[in-house]
Amino acid sequence: NSSRSFHNPEIIFKNFKGNLGKSLSFLLKSLFSDFPDFKGRQVFSFFFYQNFIIFRFHRYIFSSSSKDVKLQEIGPRFTFFFYKIFKNIPKNFFGDL
Repeated sequence: NSSRSFHNPEIIFKNFKGNLGKSLSFLLKSLFSDFPDFKGRQVFSFFFYQNFIIFRFHRYIFSSSSKDVKLQEIGPRFTFFFYKIFKNIPKNFFGDL
Protein backbone atom coordinates (compact mmCIF):
# COMPACT_ATOMS: atom_id res chain seq x y z
CA ASN A 1 0.00 0.00 0.00
CA SER A 2 1.02 3.52 -0.67
CA SER A 3 0.14 6.68 1.17
CA ARG A 4 -1.71 9.69 -0.17
CA SER A 5 0.23 12.81 -1.12
CA PHE A 6 -1.20 16.30 -0.87
CA HIS A 7 -1.40 16.91 -4.62
CA ASN A 8 -4.79 17.72 -6.16
CA PRO A 9 -6.01 14.53 -7.88
CA GLU A 10 -7.42 14.07 -11.33
CA ILE A 11 -11.16 13.32 -11.30
CA ILE A 12 -12.72 10.72 -13.60
CA PHE A 13 -16.46 10.21 -14.05
CA LYS A 14 -17.84 7.14 -15.78
CA ASN A 15 -21.46 6.49 -16.82
CA PHE A 16 -22.92 9.76 -15.46
CA LYS A 17 -25.48 10.17 -18.27
CA GLY A 18 -28.75 12.02 -18.64
CA ASN A 19 -30.01 14.86 -16.45
CA LEU A 20 -29.50 12.90 -13.23
CA GLY A 21 -25.95 11.86 -14.11
CA LYS A 22 -25.00 15.39 -15.14
CA SER A 23 -26.44 16.81 -11.91
CA LEU A 24 -24.57 14.26 -9.78
CA SER A 25 -21.26 14.79 -11.57
CA PHE A 26 -21.63 18.57 -11.20
CA LEU A 27 -22.29 18.13 -7.48
CA LEU A 28 -19.27 15.84 -7.02
CA LYS A 29 -16.97 18.06 -9.14
CA SER A 30 -17.75 21.00 -6.87
CA LEU A 31 -16.07 19.17 -3.97
CA PHE A 32 -12.65 19.12 -5.66
CA SER A 33 -10.14 21.54 -7.16
CA ASP A 34 -10.49 22.42 -10.84
CA PHE A 35 -6.71 22.26 -11.21
CA PRO A 36 -5.26 18.74 -10.80
CA ASP A 37 -1.58 18.46 -9.98
CA PHE A 38 -0.30 15.79 -12.36
CA LYS A 39 2.97 15.39 -10.42
CA GLY A 40 1.06 13.53 -7.70
CA ARG A 41 -0.22 10.94 -10.23
CA GLN A 42 -3.41 10.51 -8.17
CA VAL A 43 -6.84 9.72 -9.59
CA PHE A 44 -10.29 9.79 -7.98
CA SER A 45 -12.70 7.63 -10.00
CA PHE A 46 -16.47 7.81 -9.73
CA PHE A 47 -18.69 5.24 -11.45
CA PHE A 48 -22.48 5.50 -11.58
CA TYR A 49 -24.23 2.14 -11.92
CA GLN A 50 -27.87 1.33 -11.10
CA ASN A 51 -28.27 4.13 -8.51
CA PHE A 52 -24.90 3.35 -6.90
CA ILE A 53 -21.96 5.73 -6.95
CA ILE A 54 -18.74 3.75 -6.68
CA PHE A 55 -15.61 5.63 -5.59
CA ARG A 56 -12.00 4.48 -5.91
CA PHE A 57 -8.69 6.23 -5.24
CA HIS A 58 -5.62 5.23 -7.26
CA ARG A 59 -2.11 6.33 -8.10
CA TYR A 60 -0.76 5.54 -11.51
CA ILE A 61 2.78 4.21 -11.79
CA PHE A 62 4.91 4.30 -14.93
CA SER A 63 7.26 1.45 -15.76
CA SER A 64 10.99 2.19 -16.06
CA SER A 65 10.62 2.24 -19.86
CA SER A 66 7.60 4.60 -19.53
CA LYS A 67 5.66 2.40 -21.97
CA ASP A 68 3.42 0.69 -19.41
CA VAL A 69 1.20 2.22 -16.76
CA LYS A 70 -0.22 0.42 -13.72
CA LEU A 71 -2.79 1.55 -11.19
CA GLN A 72 -2.10 1.17 -7.49
CA GLU A 73 -5.11 1.44 -5.22
CA ILE A 74 -4.30 3.66 -2.25
CA GLY A 75 -7.80 3.67 -0.77
CA PRO A 76 -10.24 4.42 0.59
CA ARG A 77 -13.03 2.84 -1.42
CA PHE A 78 -16.71 3.66 -1.00
CA THR A 79 -20.01 2.70 -2.54
CA PHE A 80 -22.90 5.11 -2.08
CA PHE A 81 -26.54 4.41 -2.81
CA PHE A 82 -28.11 7.38 -4.54
CA TYR A 83 -31.55 8.16 -3.20
CA LYS A 84 -32.66 11.68 -4.04
CA ILE A 85 -31.51 15.16 -5.02
CA PHE A 86 -33.32 17.97 -3.25
CA LYS A 87 -33.97 21.06 -5.34
CA ASN A 88 -34.89 24.46 -3.98
CA ILE A 89 -33.92 23.61 -0.40
CA PRO A 90 -35.09 26.31 2.03
CA LYS A 91 -32.25 28.24 3.67
CA ASN A 92 -32.96 26.97 7.20
CA PHE A 93 -33.67 23.35 6.18
CA PHE A 94 -30.52 22.05 7.91
CA GLY A 95 -30.66 24.45 10.85
CA ASP A 96 -27.63 26.51 11.81
CA LEU A 97 -24.67 24.83 10.12
